Amino acid sequence: MRRRKGWILALTVLGLGVGLGAAPAAPSYYSVERSIDGIRKSWARAGAPAQPNAAGWNAFFDSLSDELHRYATASTENDRLMALNRVHQFSTALTGTPWQGGQALREELRTWLRPRVRVAWAARRIVEAVRGLGMPADPASVSNGQGWILFLDNQLGSALREYDASPTVLRRQEGLKKVYAALNALQTSHQSYQWVPSIALESALND
Repeated sequence: MRRRKGWILALTVLGLGVGLGAAPAAPSYYSVERSIDGIRKSWARAGAPAQPNAAGWNAFFDSLSDELHRYATASTENDRLMALNRVHQFSTALTGTPWQGGQALREELRTWLRPRVRVAWAARRIVEAVRGLGMPADPASVSNGQGWILFLDNQLGSALREYDASPTVLRRQEGLKKVYAALNALQTSHQSYQWVPSIALESALND
C-alpha cells in the first residue's frame, strides 16, 4: 500500500513538473509590458481624469511593444541587433520626461535593455577585433578568428534567441541551459588564454 502511494505521489509530482514546463512562458520583457498595462488601466479607471496626450502615448506604447516582439522573435543576430537598437531609441526618447508613468516605464525598459546591450556590445567588439586582424599569414590565427565568429553566431547567438523567443517555460529553461553552456565555454577558454574582448563578453554574460 505504501509503495502504491509512493508511486502515486511520484507521478503527481512528475505530472506537475511536465505541466509547468509546458505552460506558456511570459516574454522576457514582461516587466515592460506590465508597466504599460498599468498605465493604461489607471487611465481607464472610473473617475480618472482625461489624459489629453493619451492617443500619442498609446501609439508610443504600441510601437514599443512591436519592437520588443520583433527582438524576441528575430531569426538572425543582425535582426536582433537592429530591433535592440530601435528599442534603445524608445528608452532615449523617455529621457527627461516629467511624467511619473513615463519615468517608471523608462526604468523598466532600461533594466531590460542594460544586460542585452552590454552583451551585444561585447560581441561586437570581438567581431571588430577579429576583422582588425586583417589577413595574417598564420593559419592558426585565421582559424581562431573564424571560431570566434561561429561561436557568436551559432552557440551564443542561438542560445540567446531561444531564451528570448521561448513559447513555454520548458523551452525557456532549455534556452537558459544553452546560455550557461556558452558561458562555461568562455570560462574554460580563459583558463588557458586570457583575451580582453572575450573576458568582457564573459563578464557581460555573467550579468
